Amino acid sequence: MTKKIRGTIKSGVSQKQEVLIIRLNQIIRGWCNYHKHICAKEIFQSLDKEIFYSLWNWAKKRHPMKSKSWRKSKYFTQTDTRDWIFKASHQTLLSASGIKIKRHVLIKFDANPYLYEYDGYYQKRKTCGSTT
Repeated sequence: MTKKIRGTIKSGVSQKQEVLIIRLNQIIRGWCNYHKHICAKEIFQSLDKEIFYSLWNWAKKRHPMKSKSWRKSKYFTQTDTRDWIFKASHQTLLSASGIKIKRHVLIKFDANPYLYEYDGYYQKRKTCGSTT
């Protein structure tokens, strides 16, 4: 995954920031949605770290003669308690660690979708995703 993201960032050195954010958001969202059902919070955090370092190197390649503070103010913003958010005018890069982990809930062994007594169980499971 990190190789794919690094390749996307390296191939996008001459692209606008908005285009790069759109491409990266597609990759991050797809991968995180696929893996959000397992215990992956630490992996999501390490992915965020790798993405940040790759984006910082991207900014350094685009503006090698500018200072660190200039690059930070140009490409990164702060919102609430989070700093160093890669953001363009209308696009914000997704944070992999911001994706909620949603555990897969097993179906009751005795539940039968063809019996009327379990209609409430399946309806509740369909609407809220919980069996409690």
